[in-house]
Amino acid sequence: MIRLALRLSLMGVLLAALQVLFAAATGYKDTPSPVRLCDGYLGEGCDVLYLGDSTLYSVAPDDEDKAHTDQMLQRLLPGLSVCRIAHDAYHLELYEAFCRYVAGKVRRPRVVIMPINLGTLSPYWDRRPEYQFERIKLFLRHDNPLFRAFYRPLATFRVFDLAPISQEEYDQTPVYDGEHYIGPMATFTSPEYATFSDEHMRNQLVLRYLYPIPSDQRKLEAMEDIVDRLESANVMLVFYLTPIDFETGNTHMGERFQQHIRENAHKVLMRLQKRGVKALDLSLALSADCFYWGNMYVNEHLNQHGRRFVAEQLARAIKERLRQ
Repeated sequence: MIRLALRLSLMGVLLAALQVLFAAATGYKDTPSPVRLCDGYLGEGCDVLYLGDSTLYSVAPDDEDKAHTDQMLQRLLPGLSVCRIAHDAYHLELYEAFCRYVAGKVRRPRVVIMPINLGTLSPYWDRRPEYQFERIKLFLRHDNPLFRAFYRPLATFRVFDLAPISQEEYDQTPVYDGEHYIGPMATFTSPEYATFSDEHMRNQLVLRYLYPIPSDQRKLEAMEDIVDRLESANVMLVFYLTPIDFETGNTHMGERFQQHIRENAHKVLMRLQKRGVKALDLSLALSADCFYWGNMYVNEHLNQHGRRFVAEQLARAIKERLRQ
């Protein structure tokens, strides 16, 4: 029995060693591409790391200048290298994981830029199953070769919960208009919304923007963690609230739409102010002609004029802070 145990132990050690060697030889192929991209940027000595969502790179068909926001920013900061990591649905929780990862490195960027997209704080976005990005978070939060080597065997045995929110749970998520419950999520994401109507537009505006912000909102807690991590790593932080098409919102909902955006923005800004951070509030800065939704319902996507405005505001803020 003892011999068998020893043989099994030796076999386990041998298999583990082979797994480590194989993973290293194949370049840790299970590592998500955004993590690899971040590694590459850090290795190159990136000056400005721009984390973001689709508001950075969505363009209007008639844009003469189709440069993305980060590319426009690079033009305005020729002496610094601007590097982008972005995806349609990235948000503050994932940014926090990237910042944790970056803060632990020897070579770090001088500046990290992140949008605070108020739309991502809504239950519509916050609890959407495919927007959790658990696999990327795992790799960012377990920054060592052993984890990268053994991720696949561990995932095979479902050691990790890569789907913390089921579709059924998401469908039952309560939706609020301010403080008033108006129904479950499934009511507002049903196939009938593939057809436009004024009522559907109003419901989508409520769903995406008129939610209340609870004090324990997890993305805002992640935002506060970002401040702590980057300050401790001596990395300059630039937060900005993304522009929202409030004029179109007001057209369908009246002035209460703009007022609710202002109130939610204020709550976010006050949480940052308590930590000594001043964010750029661009939430009500742009008129409707600076947006291009790309579909029938309002979102935060910008045309060339909107992207250029954001890039100019960021460039000004970075230049001022670097001079301090």
